[in-house]
Amino acid sequence: MRGLILGAAALTLAGAGALAAPVEREGRGERREALNAAEANPFDTSLLAFLRDWRNSDGITADDIDSGVVVLVTLDVAQPGSMIVAPMIKRLEQKYADQGLTVFGVHRDAGWDKFQQHIDSGMIPFPVARDSYDRLRKAIQADNDPDIYLIDRAGQLRYADIANASVKDAVAELIDETAEHARGEAQRRTTTEGRIAAGLERGQRQGASEAGDETRNRGIPIPAAMYRKADWPEHNGRLSASDFQGKAMPAPLGSEKWLTDKVSTQGKVIILDFWATWCGPCIRAGPTLDKLQKTNRDELAILAISGSGENAGVVKKYLRKKQHSYSYLHDDKQTLNNAFGVRGIPHTVVISTDGVVRWQGNPLNRDFTKIVKQIIKQDPVVQARKRGQTVAYDEPTTAEGDEAPTSELAWPEHNAGKLHADNDVQGERLDSPLSGLRWIAGSQRPNTEDKVVVLDFWATWCGPCKRFSPRLSAMQKKFSDDVVAIAIAGQNEKVQVVEEYLDTVDHAYVNAYDSSQRLYKKIGVAGIPHVVILSSDGIVRWQGFPGNEDFENILEQIIIADRALRAGG
Repeated sequence: MRGLILGAAALTLAGAGALAAPVEREGRGERREALNAAEANPFDTSLLAFLRDWRNSDGITADDIDSGVVVLVTLDVAQPGSMIVAPMIKRLEQKYADQGLTVFGVHRDAGWDKFQQHIDSGMIPFPVARDSYDRLRKAIQADNDPDIYLIDRAGQLRYADIANASVKDAVAELIDETAEHARGEAQRRTTTEGRIAAGLERGQRQGASEAGDETRNRGIPIPAAMYRKADWPEHNGRLSASDFQGKAMPAPLGSEKWLTDKVSTQGKVIILDFWATWCGPCIRAGPTLDKLQKTNRDELAILAISGSGENAGVVKKYLRKKQHSYSYLHDDKQTLNNAFGVRGIPHTVVISTDGVVRWQGNPLNRDFTKIVKQIIKQDPVVQARKRGQTVAYDEPTTAEGDEAPTSELAWPEHNAGKLHADNDVQGERLDSPLSGLRWIAGSQRPNTEDKVVVLDFWATWCGPCKRFSPRLSAMQKKFSDDVVAIAIAGQNEKVQVVEEYLDTVDHAYVNAYDSSQRLYKKIGVAGIPHVVILSSDGIVRWQGFPGNEDFENILEQIIIADRALRAGG
């Protein structure tokens, strides 16, 4: 498939001389230009071979691509928008299935096991597959899930990464076409006039000036630097929950059931209010939240989340007796409640438009209203919209010369279970982790530059350690381009004993011996095997016992995020 590119938004013509509804394209810069260049070229069906573990279908084939109109949507369990877009995609499938529409989703490699819970719950009601090593999404330059692509009846990638709001019109346009018409559109786009008409280049179009097009169609990208430089409120030090202030949400919205009409949160500051009908302070906080919502309708979305010790029926009965200006959701599983570690309610979480928690605490705090207004005033997207600017709702990108914050990458959740270690070093940068190691069994000090490093503390007398060894060896072989695995011995045994044992087993990883046990002691390892995984920047992304089934998935997720880190985020 040839490379992809595009401008932030564009207009297309449904037929010669007929002006259709605008189709807004997402992305900017070189990526958008590459997407533009790929549009109206044949979609590379060989990419389907990289899709695995199909759910809700036996799989999508090249024949499906060539026989009708196709909607392809990229998904990521860590992105709330992936759950929000699913009902729209399903409605399109139901509406146009008889006219040859095929829809399917592609989930990134990392997080697939967790995403299957949403599939099993019925939240993703269309075919979806796992993208092995993210090969398909890289080929189509997906970057900020959900990204939506349309393939026409001639098998051409007709629209690459378009806004959710434009999907319905784009599908309707392609459904009405014949394959011959679609091929004619591709031919038309080889001319400058045709590319301008399709919104792929700047230029005059009927009824609008170039300057007018720029104002109306080009979304304003918001640099991540604007969020970092904003004057956010001071973090609250008195919490009845885990502290995520300054960090991304620990889990996405999506598992909750809406008890009131569903609202859009796009481009708005979000308040999550954990509450219950039996909680007196929660009820007393209601009027404050109600007033905030009424006075900030365009800038704020308040989502009250119940589920703490009561069922949805009780909450619905309560709501029938109450006027409410903000939204109510119910979560029997308490997914977000548990993710935030909420220990007492009411507890509110205020989230800026980049998905970062800016404040947490009790809404009865005397400064609560002031804090929320400060966040609204400082939020770059909210303020751009108030100025009448059309905002490109991409994940915030860094301004030229800015370093992308690694917290925006999709690292796995920290291991919150039993670490079998006194010190949790997840998120920390270890000081010279290979210092003082003696390389044994034919190993030499490895080159760890631009590599994910796996440190495995083990001993020959440890049965679980020896059972893990073949798995570690297999993973080293499988991920050799991205990973250096180092097994560190020296836990109450002599080096000669370790070397004699290693002579009897095969191992693809590097072996080291540490008589000082410096790092072992620093971490306070209390049980082995104990594994620490560092990204290429030296930060610990995960630690713990490697015997669970998810360990390889965790390593793969770190590999994928690390590739993005090395590529500039």
